[in-house]
Amino acid sequence: LLTSLQLVNYASGLSAFTYQDANLRIVFLQENLSQHEQMILLSHELGHILCGHLNRAATTGPGSGILEEQEANDFSARLMRYNETCRPRRTATFIALCLAVLVLVVLGVLRLNVLLRPVDTDSPVNAIETFHVLPENSIEVMGFGSSHMWLGVDSMTMYQNYGIGFYNYGCNWQEINTTLLFLKDALRTQSPRVVVIDTFNVNTWKADMNMDGEIYYTTAIPWMRDKLTYLRQSFGPYNKERWLSYFMPLAAFHENWVNLSAQSFKTPAESGDDYFRTMGYSPADFVTPVELPDQTLLEQQPLRDEALLILDEIVGLCREKNIRIVFCTIPWQGTNVYAQALKDLAEYYGCEYVNLYDHLEEMGLEEAADFSDTGHLNSSGAAKTADFLGSYLKEHFDLTDFRLQPDNLWERTQNR
Repeated sequence: LLTSLQLVNYASGLSAFTYQDANLRIVFLQENLSQHEQMILLSHELGHILCGHLNRAATTGPGSGILEEQEANDFSARLMRYNETCRPRRTATFIALCLAVLVLVVLGVLRLNVLLRPVDTDSPVNAIETFHVLPENSIEVMGFGSSHMWLGVDSMTMYQNYGIGFYNYGCNWQEINTTLLFLKDALRTQSPRVVVIDTFNVNTWKADMNMDGEIYYTTAIPWMRDKLTYLRQSFGPYNKERWLSYFMPLAAFHENWVNLSAQSFKTPAESGDDYFRTMGYSPADFVTPVELPDQTLLEQQPLRDEALLILDEIVGLCREKNIRIVFCTIPWQGTNVYAQALKDLAEYYGCEYVNLYDHLEEMGLEEAADFSDTGHLNSSGAAKTADFLGSYLKEHFDLTDFRLQPDNLWERTQNR
C-alpha cells in the first residue's frame, strides 16, 4: 500500500502519520509499537484529522506546522485523560453485564430443572416438605415405608377411633435404605414412642445406580451426613453424571421435553395434595377388584445379608432412642415370601411383627371393594388397616389419647 501511494521513503522515519486523498483517509502505524504507544499516536493522528490539518496537506508528519502539532498533542492528551477516567466505569459496566448474563443463565437452568423434573415425584416432595413444618416432638407414632404404607394407613382414622397421634411418613417406591434415611430424617425433629415400618421392599435397596424418582424426591430432605451416605450408596462409586443429575434434574430427565404438561409449570406444593389434613397419608378413591393369593402356599425365603445390615441399623437407632418397632406387611395382590424371616427377625430383636395377611377376615378387608389397584389399598381399605393397627398399638403400647387434649394437632389440621 505504501508503495502504491509512493510513501515508502516518507514513512521510513515516522512512527505514525495520516494520509488523505479524495477517496480515502488512512492512519499508518509502525508494527513494533506497544499498545499504549499505539493509543497515544492514534489519538494524536485523530487530533490532526478533527482539527482539519489535512485540509492543507495530504499527509501529517514532516511539514506539519508547530501549531498544528501542538493542537494534535493537546487533543491527544485530553483524549487519553478522558479514557483513563472512563476505564473504571467501562470495567464496572462490563462486569455488571457479565454478572447479568450469568444470573440469566443460572435462572434459565433452574427453570429448566423445574420444567423437566419427574412430575410423579411432586406429591412425595410435597409430603416431605409438609412433614418438616410440623411442630417438634408432636408425633407419638410414625409410619414409614413404601406406597403400601403411604396409601395403606389412614392417620386420621387411627386418631378418630383410638386417639393415637399417628403420622404417615411413607412415600412411593421406597426401598429399605430409603426408609432408613426417612427414619433418620424424622428423628431429627420428632421423638416418637413407636414406629410402624412397612416391609414391602424389605429385601431391596438402592445401590450403584442412576438417578430415579425415588432418589430424586429425597432432594426435599434437608442436608445431613446420613443423606450424603445414602446418596453415596445409591450412586455407587464416584460418578459425576449421577451426582450432577441429583442437583440438575435436566441432566437425568432431559427427555421430559416431550412430556411437558400443565403440571410441569407448577411447583410440588401446587400438586393439590393437602398432607396436613391427612397427616401424611395419601388417599386413593379408586376401586379395583383383586384376588389375594393364598400366602400359606408360598415357599418362604431368607433376607439377604445387605438387608439384614440395614434392618440391624434401624433397630439399633430405635433402641438408642427408646423407640419401639412394629414391622408390618400390608396386603396386596402379590406374595409375602419373607413372612417367616420377618417373624424370626422380630423375635430375635424383641420387636413386633404384624402380618396383615393373617388378619384379613378380622379386618373385614374385601377383595372387591378395598383396593385402588393390584398393589395398593384404597381409602376404604386404608381405614380398615388403620383401625386394626390402631387397636393393636393401643393394646401393646402405652399411648396418649390425644382426643382428650383440646385443640390438639390432629384437630387443628381439620380446621385449616
